[in-house]
Amino acid sequence: MIRGMKKFLGFLSIALLAPSLIKPAYAQETVHAMPPQTSNMKLGFELLTDTNGKNIGPYMKELSSGLKKHWLALGTEAENQPLVKQEETVIDLTIAPDGHLSAMRLTNSTQNAALDKAAWNTAKEMTYLPPPAGMKDSNLKLRVHFVVN
Repeated sequence: MIRGMKKFLGFLSIALLAPSLIKPAYAQETVHAMPPQTSNMKLGFELLTDTNGKNIGPYMKELSSGLKKHWLALGTEAENQPLVKQEETVIDLTIAPDGHLSAMRLTNSTQNAALDKAAWNTAKEMTYLPPPAGMKDSNLKLRVHFVVN
């Protein structure tokens, strides 16, 4: 009787699990077949440098525009992966007075390698302008939030 019950439970578990094993593969195909929706890709910024009262709004607007352009180009493929929830990669950047990227640090990973890599490459491949003069620190330090939902 116990042996028969074990067989029945084994069969029942396979019968119940089989549909759930098939659905994720189908859902994954469906997501990949959809056209990219770049409206789901966003950027956020935190200024980590004391600007000493200097208006850096125009600089940040230009920086934001350039990063968004790169992010949309690199992140579109990564965005096509199935997402369970909103994903956010956060990278701290230091832009030197001459405009070169002097430091980068990943401060939050999505645990989605494709999204993290797209965000990292966006920041790394960007051409930066020199930060405005007159800030307390000559380096501009930013925290950039690369968000896909």
